[in-house]
Amino acid sequence: MTKEKVISKEDFFQNIYECALGNFSTMENYMGIKGIIGQVFDIDSYELGSAYDLPEFTHKHEEDRAKQHFMNHRIWYPFECVYEYAVNGNGQKCCLDEITDCIDFSHILNSDHFQISTKSHEVITMALVRYNLEHDTYVNYFNADVCNYPLAIALLADVDVRTIKNAVSSQEIETITKIHLSAPSLKQWLLKRKGFKPTFYSEKDTSYTFNSPTSFAKLLKDCREKLDKDFNPSDLISTYPNNPNILEELELGIFNLPMNSVSLISKTYDIPYPTLLKQILKTYYPNEYALLTN
Repeated sequence: MTKEKVISKEDFFQNIYECALGNFSTMENYMGIKGIIGQVFDIDSYELGSAYDLPEFTHKHEEDRAKQHFMNHRIWYPFECVYEYAVNGNGQKCCLDEITDCIDFSHILNSDHFQISTKSHEVITMALVRYNLEHDTYVNYFNADVCNYPLAIALLADVDVRTIKNAVSSQEIETITKIHLSAPSLKQWLLKRKGFKPTFYSEKDTSYTFNSPTSFAKLLKDCREKLDKDFNPSDLISTYPNNPNILEELELGIFNLPMNSVSLISKTYDIPYPTLLKQILKTYYPNEYALLTN
């Protein structure tokens, strides 16, 4: 059996980019929903053939600008996080929110004419498996629709699917049910594989610690200053439109947002999500944190 390879990041980007460009141009030109291409790709003029074809740009620099603008758009952001997490093990910016957004966006961007490829779906499934390894007691083990879990596990281990099936059959990897594997057992098995890349978080995580509202406020201000022109709070602000002073409050050490806001704060200030979540729990919810850790 031939060992399958993971799609390259360049090809992964190209697939997502083409799906977005193709489907959004269809919406704009055949459904009359104007302005999408300009917002997502920073392009005003292009030639469109049929609904089955990608738009054509008059000049090469327009296509390059469209790709660059899409690469910096919030649509691509969760896909990039998921790829780095799934394939390279980089958990610094990827949490369940990014994986969920990636899945939701892939449904929106997919159509009969412009499809998210099987190889791209494999990356998303790899991310789901890796997340289960880190946070759950079991990992799915079945092939349904676009989620081929045995293949995703094989890709994580850099082995062929037959190797996974043999390990499960011989109980090298413990099973919980016919469709669930023990996450601790699978993780131990993967760690023995040369091709597996363990999940890692930034070595600089210790520099992001805080233990009081005052030190939390200082951290955010320092991160904003470090980011300088790259500081972009638009997603955080648009998610909480009823709180116009959200940045000012956070940078005063006031945290009265729901816990699902932590991923957006992490993205906005470029702070590793696991570290930020842990420190917010310890600082603002010490009793709950103590219960979780004991």
